[in-house]
Amino acid sequence: MNLQQKKDNSFLATEPLGKLLLKLSLPTVTAQIINMLYNIVDRIYIGHIPENGALALTGVGVCMPLIMIVSAFAALVNKRAVSQGYALLLYRLALAAGVDVRVVSGSVNAESHGWDLVKLGVRWYQADAAWDAGAQVHRHYLKASLSNHQPDGESAAVMGQHFLSPTDFTVKIGELNGSGGIDSTDVQLLYDYLVTGKASGGLSAADFRKAADINGDGAIDVYDLQLLYESVCGISE
Repeated sequence: MNLQQKKDNSFLATEPLGKLLLKLSLPTVTAQIINMLYNIVDRIYIGHIPENGALALTGVGVCMPLIMIVSAFAALVNKRAVSQGYALLLYRLALAAGVDVRVVSGSVNAESHGWDLVKLGVRWYQADAAWDAGAQVHRHYLKASLSNHQPDGESAAVMGQHFLSPTDFTVKIGELNGSGGIDSTDVQLLYDYLVTGKASGGLSAADFRKAADINGDGAIDVYDLQLLYESVCGISE
């Protein structure tokens, strides 16, 4: 993030709240409306199938959740599933481990596909469990971006509401004391670093600097401190 980008973000602190709400909510609301209209039109066509429309519409509503559940179970037991099954399985496992996660639906090379967003530290990373299934080296896990992955309208809106990492995962961003979590101690450590220029806590100096660069712009400054503070306070995602 260069100086111009930082200046562009200053409007969040200076513009009137009403104007901010209008400016930030319009793209998300528009995406949600488009996705909703797509689903409505899709179901209108299904519902107008001669003689069997009502039954077909009921089948869509009942079968889709069941397909997701069966696919996730198949991935766990038989080690095989469609991408949505892998995504849902990773979602359940991450939640059980206390890791914040979201399921993303979209397409890869024009084919329906599912993957996940995983939050580590204060950043969100993309993970495609289906593409890494059976691999010894995980090339599609905790990435800043995934090649040819296009989220649909609803998922794109969700991704736009989260702080997506500009870089692949190396260290847990924001965790400066090596405790396994992010809390007020990490905020204090980052503040001390900005004042003294010395890294402290449970990390090496190199890992500390990586973990302290919250916004991924290559510099450690008050913008990183603000983002870390907001994450600890639950102000931002």
